[in-house]
Amino acid sequence: MGNQQEIAYLAIDTLGEISHLEATFQPSKDDKIDGFLTIKDKENNQEINLSVEIKTKLQNAHIAKILLQHNEHEHFIVIAESIIPDLRKKLRALHINYLDITGNAYIKYPNVFYFVENNKINPSKLYERNSPSVKKTLTKNGLKLVFHLLEHPALSQTTYRRMSEVAQVSLDTVHKTIQTLKNLGFIIPLDNKKDYLSNIPKLFERWVIEYDAKLKPTLYIGKYRSLANVAWKDIVLDNKSKWGGEAAAEILTDYLSATNLTLYTEDGRSELMKKYRLVPDNLGNIDVFHSFAKMDESTNNQTVSPLLVYADLINSTDYRNQETAQKIHEKFIQNKV
Repeated sequence: MGNQQEIAYLAIDTLGEISHLEATFQPSKDDKIDGFLTIKDKENNQEINLSVEIKTKLQNAHIAKILLQHNEHEHFIVIAESIIPDLRKKLRALHINYLDITGNAYIKYPNVFYFVENNKINPSKLYERNSPSVKKTLTKNGLKLVFHLLEHPALSQTTYRRMSEVAQVSLDTVHKTIQTLKNLGFIIPLDNKKDYLSNIPKLFERWVIEYDAKLKPTLYIGKYRSLANVAWKDIVLDNKSKWGGEAAAEILTDYLSATNLTLYTEDGRSELMKKYRLVPDNLGNIDVFHSFAKMDESTNNQTVSPLLVYADLINSTDYRNQETAQKIHEKFIQNKV
């Protein structure tokens, strides 16, 4: 398997399937430990926090170091792809917690004891359950990550932590989204254990459709109009707000004359109204959405990414908008995705 984080995520997925325990994994920035495991015991209303060492196949040669780590950390667990019965027995004798991806587990913690031995889950089944026939769609937060991967394909070759930071989603979302993309053939592992984005045009096409159906509706703030009847081009935006849709298309192509406006913002309602003298109006011509991607403060660009502008326009029922979307695709997107 190779990827240590993936071993941890598969192990806790199995734990969740065969028990009442719900676990999350957080990688560590410290080289001395691989991460931290939080287990919620809902039946007993208790939370368990453990320092984690991850191994692919646990061997006898690892035991000495693991024992040292166990002694250094008050609460510790070793997670592995596989742990043979003799080593599981040895770990229990040393009172060291363990968990493997087939579900074998020994977790002893104040007021908690969980033990599973010789669990029969076949590791290959762990991959089958994540197959395209099971996971065919992306979650709302997964779509946020995919947008950033499309913007910066090299991001797929970084760590889960980096992807989490850039897309502003949880590590669990990163893990599940990357797994789904692998299942769907959009991420392929390289020989050096890094991944790369594959079939990007198809992925972008899929993202455009699912963004409009799943994510965009959850970002909607409401309709607004300018209190002073100021032309939209005369509204000076700061780096927390940018135009999307028709307004962005007019700026980018000078082909479309914008009438229905789309504004993406990091501001709250009161800030938005105060800054730009906008007022809520169900008949207004400015549709305002929360920005799901951090605004680029390094430029004075007044528009969101062309990828997002394209999605706004192509999902419109207006032929002129769709025609403009194709122009944006030709000018800004086709050489990128």
